[in-house]
Amino acid sequence: METVSFKEKSYNADNKKYKYSSVVLCFLFLFTFILLSISIYSPAAYKRFNHFNTYITTIVYFMTLFFTAKVYKSATKDERKILRWLAWINIGLYLNGTAFFFLVYLHDIRFFNADFLIYLLNFIPMLTWFVASIVFLSKLLLAEAISSTRLLKILFPCFIVNLMMIYLLLSSTNLIFPLLSWQCIIRIPIIIAHFIIFDLAIFCLMFSKHKGLSFLFVGLTILVSGDIFIIHSSLSQTTHVLVYGELLWTVGLLFILLGMLTIEKTGLYSIKNWCNQNNTMQIKLTFWTFSACFSGVLLFFTIAFFFSIVDKAVFLGLPIFLMLYSIPIAVFSIFIGNRFGAKFKKFENNIKLLMHEKNKLGHSFSTQEFMFLQSFIIEAFEFKEDKNLAQKKLTSLAAQVAHDIRSPLSALNTCLKHLPQIPENQRILIRNAANRINDIANNLLQQYTSGENSTPIHLQIWLLAPLLENIISEKRLQFDGQPIQLEAHISSAGLFAFAKFDLKEMSRLLSNLINNAADALTQSDGQIILVLDMQNEWISLQIKDNGHGISEEKIADVLKIGISFKKGGSGLALAHAKETIEAWDGSLHLYSAAGQGTTIDIQLPTATPPQWFTSELIVTPNVYIAILDDDQSVHDAWDQRLNAVSKSLNVYHFKTLQSFIDWYQTQSMPVLVFSDYELLGKTETGLEVLEKLQIGNNAILVTSHYENPDIVNRCQSLGIRFLPKNLLAHIPIKLT
Repeated sequence: METVSFKEKSYNADNKKYKYSSVVLCFLFLFTFILLSISIYSPAAYKRFNHFNTYITTIVYFMTLFFTAKVYKSATKDERKILRWLAWINIGLYLNGTAFFFLVYLHDIRFFNADFLIYLLNFIPMLTWFVASIVFLSKLLLAEAISSTRLLKILFPCFIVNLMMIYLLLSSTNLIFPLLSWQCIIRIPIIIAHFIIFDLAIFCLMFSKHKGLSFLFVGLTILVSGDIFIIHSSLSQTTHVLVYGELLWTVGLLFILLGMLTIEKTGLYSIKNWCNQNNTMQIKLTFWTFSACFSGVLLFFTIAFFFSIVDKAVFLGLPIFLMLYSIPIAVFSIFIGNRFGAKFKKFENNIKLLMHEKNKLGHSFSTQEFMFLQSFIIEAFEFKEDKNLAQKKLTSLAAQVAHDIRSPLSALNTCLKHLPQIPENQRILIRNAANRINDIANNLLQQYTSGENSTPIHLQIWLLAPLLENIISEKRLQFDGQPIQLEAHISSAGLFAFAKFDLKEMSRLLSNLINNAADALTQSDGQIILVLDMQNEWISLQIKDNGHGISEEKIADVLKIGISFKKGGSGLALAHAKETIEAWDGSLHLYSAAGQGTTIDIQLPTATPPQWFTSELIVTPNVYIAILDDDQSVHDAWDQRLNAVSKSLNVYHFKTLQSFIDWYQTQSMPVLVFSDYELLGKTETGLEVLEKLQIGNNAILVTSHYENPDIVNRCQSLGIRFLPKNLLAHIPIKLT
């Protein structure tokens, strides 16, 4: 309880401190404006109160330095990198004010009679706050608000206007210095520095989103305007202008003090919270308004000057007028920017609310464009919600379908292992069909759970000929009973053609293209021919049909997604195939003519055969050859191939694992084993037997399971070579 009470007292004490500071500041503002009013309406009476202005500025200097020190002390190390320049501004202003006091009111002291010492005393403090102001304002703009290129583009027209104002300012005075004297040379860069600080302060004011910083920038602009009055008075030797300059300087200091007090009170020292971004609508509206107001006045005076609409003596006061005019129109422009920027901010908040709780939206827009845009976005969100709901339902359906398919597939695979009466080629066909159905189910689930384009791609090197033969065997069963002749023409080079692609995607792609060809057949003797060849470094795969064909003007359209000239067609197969083949660094071309059939030409770059592949067999009469397979047709094929090489080879045939094991364990001669992977009725595979007997390099696994990556990796680790069973009748055999 004591801790809470202590904090409350401390908080109340801080509030009182700020309250006292605010009361003092309000009093100083009021008294300064009273002095300014007296100086305007009764210059003679002002002289009696002139010394009060000195007291006010002294109080303001010390209060500003006090709050600057507090802000700097409370800031973090990174924040001090910019705040130290703000501190130097206030230190320089204090030193400049002190020097001005000595120069104006103590000029009779002998020490200050020397001209050079007088200018040195004035120049050093002025240079301090000049440099600090330019660095602080530039760093602040470049840190968060605007790029250096954009800043230079904005400053360029300001530089042109400043040159005109400097010319008018100098031409409006009766210079007491020679044109090339060192006093005049020093005055010109001082005036230029004033205008640079004024321009940067105006820009910072328009970018500012911190109330304390806005007061600070207003103070700098008023202070610089007052200093221009003082410089004009010094050059023209007129005391009545000096009075207004001193009072404007004091008003500027009061605003700077108000800014430092506000920064300290809010405790927002991070520069990220000080400025708006350049690309916000609020900033654009502010700049447009300021540019329009300033350009309008400048255009009026330009026309008036050239056409002598007003007395040209008026133009001598134009620079000071434009500076004082810039401050209220900058404030007015900020008000316009905030006023209309609030509409955009409200619209932005509505969008954020729309993403969470749509019932809390604000609809109090009076601008038709906002009303239309918000209505459009609400409808877009509703459409998206409906689409997401449909996607969820479709995902649930896809998951259910995938789950339901897996159960009968599992039963089918189990039964397949216990049906020895089915020939091996039919078992392979059934197994491949079951695997394809499983892949389709998995792909369906993957697409609707993660998005259509998020299906993982598994690019590996595959042999095309066996894949093609498997697809054709499957399609022959599919087209059974239909007048469709399906053939494959594979060249000797095409039999050993390897390419890099996704096996599942290629199977689906070829299946869809063959289905398209079948749908195009209208004759009783419909024919689909697949031609596979390899030349140089490219593989050519053509799918030809003698169907109704496609007219020349429609060929380009059928390769676009969503366009189909077939009843019930989705327009996905050809477009998807082309996109997929090109992703594999290949190409797909379509050749067709109405009534003359269609040819789809797929070109793929060849790939180096993988390590597991056996490109040729080398046999010798001194080595026994053992063939382990449960299919008699495979044994017959081996006899035919080996007898064609030499009839003196020692060839032994085995249909069971145990008979092979018993024989092998009694042999003392080298043995070359050609073994099948899967043998009916046995849980143990041919690969497991080869591993158990440690045959390794003297064995070749001849199987249709070459697509299984687990089997391939296991063979590679054991040093066992691999041969797809489809190539048994084609692989070269050499005798040594």
